[in-house]
Amino acid sequence: MHDIPKQTSVVEWPRLHARSAFERYEQWRYRCPPFDSTIASKGSAAVSGVLELLDEIDVFVFDAFGVLNTGEVVIDNAAATVSALRTHGKRVFVLSNGASNNRAASLQKLLKMGFDFSHEELLSSRDVCETGLAGFPPQWRWGVIGRDDFTPEQLSVDSVLLADDKNHYDRADAFLFLSTAHWSNTRQALLEASLAENTRTLVIANPDVVAPFPSGFSIEPGYFGHLIADQFGLDCHNVTAAEKPVANSEFPEPVIRFFGKPFADVYTAMTEQIAQAGYRDSSRICMVGDTLHTDILGGHAAGWRTALVTDHGLFANMDVAGCIQDSGIVPDWIMPSIG
Repeated sequence: MHDIPKQTSVVEWPRLHARSAFERYEQWRYRCPPFDSTIASKGSAAVSGVLELLDEIDVFVFDAFGVLNTGEVVIDNAAATVSALRTHGKRVFVLSNGASNNRAASLQKLLKMGFDFSHEELLSSRDVCETGLAGFPPQWRWGVIGRDDFTPEQLSVDSVLLADDKNHYDRADAFLFLSTAHWSNTRQALLEASLAENTRTLVIANPDVVAPFPSGFSIEPGYFGHLIADQFGLDCHNVTAAEKPVANSEFPEPVIRFFGKPFADVYTAMTEQIAQAGYRDSSRICMVGDTLHTDILGGHAAGWRTALVTDHGLFANMDVAGCIQDSGIVPDWIMPSIG
């Protein structure tokens, strides 16, 4: 079994367990899309895996962490199940909140794990975020919170990696959170001090609060995004299905802006990708994930069907029924794993 990556500074942060992570998601839920409470009365059907859904679903969209893998460990039968869906004529995609890597690197990671996804079948919150950065003032310089191997050439906007130089924080026009892999208490303090002097926009390219590893949960960018929004009173600016991005000149500042599940933009982009493959009936698309507040909430808001995986990821060893009741977020199906 693999532990949380050694390069991460997660040891400096609260080691959230599953229930406390769930409570954090609930605490910050008001910034997320709503869930239609009338759906809750229908309840969830228990199935053994996605192969039981062949008659009802044409397109399966998988989360990665907690569904296909936990860290570098591939979940048993996951790759074989994806291949089996293909043999039944089903389309498969991956929709991830991972923002540490670009699409090419993420695809290579999945291929090394034994999955056969193509470039066109993969979409991440980082992909959508990189596109969305064009909606901000083009003259801005972005202070990027990412892995230490990040280089400005990875983005199409003016950017600098934030490390231990206070001037880089103070000279940034806005901040972009890609990864917590090399983030630390010291760097968090520099960010907070700079924001205290001059509050600016913060973009979160991964709304996850935690990510599951065999040894526990890592703290992800969404955790820090919500904390900073609370601390500095940043309004949440996210495009819903009924809205269009505002023009640069009208953009309210400063704000916090999330790109990724459960927010609409990543589901809109994925829906367009699926439509290009010839599938347009949203009722026959299923989001398969391990988190109620990202995968299930976002999939429901997109008009898709949803399936919650419970033996891996956030809800492993949790009272799933109790969490569904407490949150009111009800998946169409509940399954221990995808196959």
